Amino acid sequence: MKKVLVFAAHPDDEIIGCGGTLLKYKEKGYKLSIVFFTDGISSRFSKNKVTTNKIEKLIKLRKKQALKVGKRLEAEVYFHNFEDNALDQYPLLKVVKIVEEYKNKLKPNIVLTHYYNDLNVDHQVISKAVITAFRPKKT
Repeated sequence: MKKVLVFAAHPDDEIIGCGGTLLKYKEKGYKLSIVFFTDGISSRFSKNKVTTNKIEKLIKLRKKQALKVGKRLEAEVYFHNFEDNALDQYPLLKVVKIVEEYKNKLKPNIVLTHYYNDLNVDHQVISKAVITAFRPKKT
């Protein structure tokens, strides 16, 4: 069975960025997997304005929505807990190693991720990590 693997910085990036493509591959019988790295919410609010409880509820809602989308796509969905809008604060190698784990575990035929020149810093880091993990190797 052929496989598509999506690496997305935030839950909703998979649908906004490549939802139609994922539906196309699902219809063709590909197995879909999606990996998220941050919650996509926590950096949007000042803790002075919105309580931590409210932020946690929004994070749970976003995760629930991502799981619902995954179910509709019949996709495996994986979550990581990096700080939202701060992926540039982590060593790139740490993110690359996670990408490589999924590469080796799932052995995808097609990999989808963010555009490397995207203005969002999280998108840039994920793109760079995916390109690094899937770089051509001499045999």
